[in-house]
Amino acid sequence: MGSVPFRSVPRRRNASTTSVGSQGVDSSAASAAPAAPAELPQLSLNEIMSSPSRRPKPRLHPDRPERPKDVWFGLDDCVRTDISSIYQNDFKGPWSCISNVPLEHQKQWWSRFAQRYFWEDEHHDAVIKLYRKQLKELLKNLISKGKRDGVKPDFVSDDDWNLMVERWDTKPAMKKSKRCSGARKSQRSGYGAHCHTGGSKPFTKIEYEMTEKIMA
Repeated sequence: MGSVPFRSVPRRRNASTTSVGSQGVDSSAASAAPAAPAELPQLSLNEIMSSPSRRPKPRLHPDRPERPKDVWFGLDDCVRTDISSIYQNDFKGPWSCISNVPLEHQKQWWSRFAQRYFWEDEHHDAVIKLYRKQLKELLKNLISKGKRDGVKPDFVSDDDWNLMVERWDTKPAMKKSKRCSGARKSQRSGYGAHCHTGGSKPFTKIEYEMTEKIMA
């Protein structure tokens, strides 16, 4: 299957804006992580995306016409679990959010995800968008929980965690945190703060299950 290749992007530091690249990565990453010497030849992203070996993999399809082989974001836990395992097993920096992760590292995570699943060209843009959304939420939520509870997540090294804590203790970071906290607790003109009452189940899955009941 064809895909748009990565373009060479100049490194930028302290970027204040983020953008989503065509391969599910954030092009605002401050710097690229030093590449480890490869023991075996590494396939390019285009070679991975077009490889026939992806065909037998679980298929990402929003309608899941051939369950259980077909899976989708928010409906099948295996997708979320795979995204988590990919970034947690290769977490090598003080990255409190996706925009802190170097572009080259994001490309590595995306390549590994692409080797675990197959999808048709017509769903490529949706896969990129939802992959990035879920990666962003998973990373942010786990780091935020660790910050709130004062407990380092297991996949973060002591040195990287200490760097994050130092950054959070700066005045600009504390000011931003207070502003965001106030926004989350906003009463929304008398309607009260936003509440999620669906437990650990995402709204996508709740909506799907309700539809299934209605159609049954």
